Amino acid sequence: MNGTTTLALKLAAPMQTWPAHSRGINRPTYEAPTYSALSGLVRCAFGMARNHPGDPLEHCRVAVRVDRRGPGRWDYQSINPVPIPDRRFQRERAFVANIEKMSGGRHNETVLTYREYLHDSVFVCLIEGPGEVVQPVRSALLEPVWQVFLGRKSCVPGPDFVLGLFGADIDWVLANLPVVAKDKQAAANISVPVHRLYPVAESDEQTEATWADQPAGPVGAFYQTRQRFTGRAEAPQVATSTEQRAWVADSTKVIEGVSPQ
Repeated sequence: MNGTTTLALKLAAPMQTWPAHSRGINRPTYEAPTYSALSGLVRCAFGMARNHPGDPLEHCRVAVRVDRRGPGRWDYQSINPVPIPDRRFQRERAFVANIEKMSGGRHNETVLTYREYLHDSVFVCLIEGPGEVVQPVRSALLEPVWQVFLGRKSCVPGPDFVLGLFGADIDWVLANLPVVAKDKQAAANISVPVHRLYPVAESDEQTEATWADQPAGPVGAFYQTRQRFTGRAEAPQVATSTEQRAWVADSTKVIEGVSPQ
């Protein structure tokens, strides 16, 4: 498959989280999926281990459309962290004796943390690139080697996760893929926030921001800042997900999409 294609992923679930950092007691979430999170999600689908080099989205343009951002909620958790080789900033932790009948050697002491989750949020993530690059990403996400999740393993993707593959660029999909109304009362059009994770032409409607979400070195070791441009997009609105699936199936630009059932 040649030419520009765009893969649309629908990240919708009761809970998802995109941690701003993975150290300390309080672990807040970003307001939308990060580039490193999306890259890690695809790496997981391909079965790429932490020490496996490469970024499967390196030659793609990536954007996130915020169709619905739900409220943030904090959860109190206890964990027993396992040391990860080559992870930067990993401090030594005290070891405690094994509990009776537990197998293995020493294990780390329990750590108490507060972690933030986004509830009932919907993000449409778009991956644009040559067909020979994007098509394998779609195939891997449909039949992942390892379970894919939305920030943490307890946050599994909802229906229509792999929404569709289009023979068009990101801008066309942003402006034409319908947004599902929260209350089933659809308007003709709606303006929604968009995070573009790639350089774009300067515009009065876009502001530049940086998040530390560019993987550098081994996965989880450390991150560099990456440019993002925030703006808005006008898109049609439908009342239900069934109508959104039907639109995908009927679109003249769709190459492969979900069933409208």
